[in-house]
Amino acid sequence: MDRRAILQRLGWGTVLAAGATGIGGPAYAATGLLQSNPVFDPPDTDLVLRRVLSRPLANPNPAARQEAIIVSRDWRIRFHRQERAYIVSGAQSAVNVDTPSSLAWLADKERARIADTQFPLALDAVGLIGDAGYPSEQHVLNDAIRETRALLETASPPRPEVEAVRNYLVMLAANGAQLLSRWPRDLFAPQRLQWRDARTIALPGGSEGTVEVTFDAETDSQTGMMARASRQVVTSIGTSHRTTSENWSLSAAR
Repeated sequence: MDRRAILQRLGWGTVLAAGATGIGGPAYAATGLLQSNPVFDPPDTDLVLRRVLSRPLANPNPAARQEAIIVSRDWRIRFHRQERAYIVSGAQSAVNVDTPSSLAWLADKERARIADTQFPLALDAVGLIGDAGYPSEQHVLNDAIRETRALLETASPPRPEVEAVRNYLVMLAANGAQLLSRWPRDLFAPQRLQWRDARTIALPGGSEGTVEVTFDAETDSQTGMMARASRQVVTSIGTSHRTTSENWSLSAAR
């Protein structure tokens, strides 16, 4: 398989390079679990922020085992208290890439990439990144669905129904997974410990698909800071599912 075909299996261009710099806000479901007595008091010491991102490879055979690219990246960070705000400085300190053997060349390229251009980060007094002007995850998900529909409608020549539905799933998974290329605005100080956003989408031929985004976090009771957090985007059509996930953790540096 040549590199062009491999990148097509990724679902969208240089998928690994897309995940380091975007920042977005949380979308809260009505049933989300609120954090009780929120507080934000980061320590004046170095911490390690870890993100493990797993993205599935597109496979035309839904019965085949789904392969994924998994990238684990660490940053050594520090919170600097300002007047009514914080600045987070940081630099990449470690990276590990797990891919199928056919993607060894891409794994090498990703290991060599330094992904710390998002630092320094500006936080407000309660630990939220940036300001409320950042688009919410709900807004980004809506854009992903609209973009996928537009791509499908403009496909030329028109595809048979079964192939069209399959391609819709691939494109929706790729565009929906862009949610995970945006850091949650409340990453360091989760405002809700659990939330879920699910959509049902009309597909070609009268069938339906679903997109579900879930978030789950734990915070440190003393500082109010994120101890661990996870986000997952699942796109489904019938028995076909594609899952993209990320897991975060924050711990004391050694």
